Amino acid sequence: MRTNRITLLVLLALGIFAFYACEKNDDDFLSKDEAEQLIKLEDKEYGRNADRMKFSDSYYLLRVSDYFFNELTSNQYDDSYIEIEFSVSEVDFSYELKNVNQFNNITGTWTPSSSWYGFTRTSTTPSDKVIIIYPSDYGNVKATFYDYNNQNNTISVKVKIEKNNAVICNLTCSRTENTQEDSRKTNATITFGSYSIEYEESDYDYSNEDKDIEKIIIKKDNKVFFSKTYNIQWEYLGGVDYYNIVSKWTFGNLELNLNVDTNSKQIDNSDRNTFINFSASTKGKKVGDFVYEKDELWKVLFKFTNGEKVEVEGLMPQIYECLKHNPYSDIYWDIYDGGYK
Repeated sequence: MRTNRITLLVLLALGIFAFYACEKNDDDFLSKDEAEQLIKLEDKEYGRNADRMKFSDSYYLLRVSDYFFNELTSNQYDDSYIEIEFSVSEVDFSYELKNVNQFNNITGTWTPSSSWYGFTRTSTTPSDKVIIIYPSDYGNVKATFYDYNNQNNTISVKVKIEKNNAVICNLTCSRTENTQEDSRKTNATITFGSYSIEYEESDYDYSNEDKDIEKIIIKKDNKVFFSKTYNIQWEYLGGVDYYNIVSKWTFGNLELNLNVDTNSKQIDNSDRNTFINFSASTKGKKVGDFVYEKDELWKVLFKFTNGEKVEVEGLMPQIYECLKHNPYSDIYWDIYDGGYK
């Protein structure tokens, strides 16, 4: 129930009605034409960079390396894992190394067995690394897992992907757990080709309180083309769920800022625009706001500073897909296909 509530809040946050209490100067906001030009430019640029990244060979070869690693460890899950999860456009990136504390038991070189779905340890060297030769269907590819460390409640490891003896991808990741506070923190850095990704996720899970923080920065040629910070706090008091969400997305020079402060009773009984504030800006200038309007169903519109409104999906299709495919999107179709009226 709590997850669905948070899901609903995040997806509702595609819109907010903003009032302007004071007179604006021309230098404080973009005109409708300027805003439309900026949005379309950044939407196109984001979509192009995201597509090139997610369909790159090195990105794909990295994503399957965790599956191969997990094939080598015991099937019995022991809760020593490192998980990296984020969304870029329509593709959800998920990378999980399970049973990492078994690392020293699987060191050596592994090659595909006669069965395509298995691996055989053909050498016990190197004794401090796990080398996995990919099946021939992938070409001349191997993954090396190295610099494994497990101390002070922190597990860390590095991964290197090589194709035709050339390094095409590097991953450094770690997970720290504080059992006294029931909290976890995951960090990761990924580099491949002209791209780099910095990832951080923290989770604090108490009996009646939960806090999740996620940060991601993606660069191409050392220039940020996408970033996201996500801060969600939940508390259960007196039979009511209370939520506070603060988030920021950047798409090049376009910045989207979200603030939600509400509770489960308000969600069920109030206009969504009264408790969600979601706006767009660029370099300190107002670009517009997302607003919800209701006919038979709620629909999301973007409101320019001159008051004109357009459908979000048509104005910024690539950015819209990114906002839609977030970690709490499982209830999306319920909202837009009539589940919530």
